[in-house]
Amino acid sequence: MDLDTSHNFTTALSSDTTLSGLVISPGTLNPAFDSNNTTYTASVANSVSSLTVTPTASDPNATITVNGTPVSSGMASTPVNLAVGNNIITIVVTAQNGNTETYTITVTRASSSSGGGDRSPTQPDYRADVSGSQKLPVTINSSKE
Repeated sequence: MDLDTSHNFTTALSSDTTLSGLVISPGTLNPAFDSNNTTYTASVANSVSSLTVTPTASDPNATITVNGTPVSSGMASTPVNLAVGNNIITIVVTAQNGNTETYTITVTRASSSSGGGDRSPTQPDYRADVSGSQKLPVTINSSKE
C-alpha cells in the first residue's frame, strides 16, 4: 500500500504596511502620530542641522527605509541633514508580500534671521551699533513683516 506523505503548506505573506510608532529627535510630529495618518510636519530651530527618525513597524516582518536607507524597526535612522526651509523625509514600509506605504514628514528648519532658536521668532531684535562717537536718534520699528 502506497501512502502519500507529502503535504503542501501555504503560508500567506503579510500585507501589513503600517507603522505602530514614529518619532523624530529632536522635534515633535504634528499631528501626533496615528497609524492611520501618513503625512506629518515638524518645525525646528535654525540651530538644528540634522535629526533622526525612529519608525516602528506593526509587523515585525516588514522592512523600512528612511530617505532610501534601510532602518531596523524601532531603531533610530542615521542623522538626516536639514537645509534651511522645508525638508521632505520619506519613510517607506514594505510588507512581506511587497505592498508598500509611504509616510512623509515635512520638517521646516528656521532661517538664522528668525532667532536661531534662543529667541521667539516673534520677539523683535533691537540691536544697534553704538561703537561710534556720534549721537544719533534711533527709531525702533517692532511691526512684524
